[in-house]
Amino acid sequence: MDKFTNIMNELTTIFTSNANSTIKIKQEKFLVNNFSFYGILTSKRKPIVKPVITNCNKILTLQEKKILFEKMYKQPNREFQYTAIEFLKFWWKKNLTFNDLNWLLPIIKYNIWWDTTDYFDDIFGVLIFSNDDVKVRNEYLFKLINDENDWIKRIAIQSQLMFKIKTDIDLLLTLIKPLLVTNNFYLIRSIGWALRNAALINPTKINQFIKENNVSKKIISVINEH
Repeated sequence: MDKFTNIMNELTTIFTSNANSTIKIKQEKFLVNNFSFYGILTSKRKPIVKPVITNCNKILTLQEKKILFEKMYKQPNREFQYTAIEFLKFWWKKNLTFNDLNWLLPIIKYNIWWDTTDYFDDIFGVLIFSNDDVKVRNEYLFKLINDENDWIKRIAIQSQLMFKIKTDIDLLLTLIKPLLVTNNFYLIRSIGWALRNAALINPTKINQFIKENNVSKKIISVINEH
């Protein structure tokens, strides 16, 4: 048995031995029965898996960490995706570069939804803007915003949410302009949040953008939320 099989078996044993059918039903209902759960609350799951993923972070090479992340992430039960994300948080900042986005993007599309998407905004934002070649990084953002998957569009929109004064507002407005007509609730939320943050930096430009593009009341209501 290889090391990955042992780790996956250890995690599976932890999850199955702590599964709760009542919690499982509630968790699956909360995500509209789109995904499977073992039935373990986050507050319980995190401490019982932390020793395993902490040890993996210490003993595995970078390539092995990437393999394990993918193996965990592509398991059907949601607890595995959440644990994979927590494992990734240990090492991505010091180890991943812009070039790793081509590895990461197809993985996170597995069973993607709002509960996983929003964990990757900062990761994609930091890695994309770490590339000093403006043309290359902008091309990558346009690749995301034109992806057929709306969740990937959401990542593109939200990739600068934490950038504050470093936000490239002109680029942001260019990205979201074609999506202003969307009826997708989650994209409307993303656009509203992005414009609200940008308005804190340059309110004149954002107000002008809103007026010139007849931004919908739904988006404006998100902008005006407190």
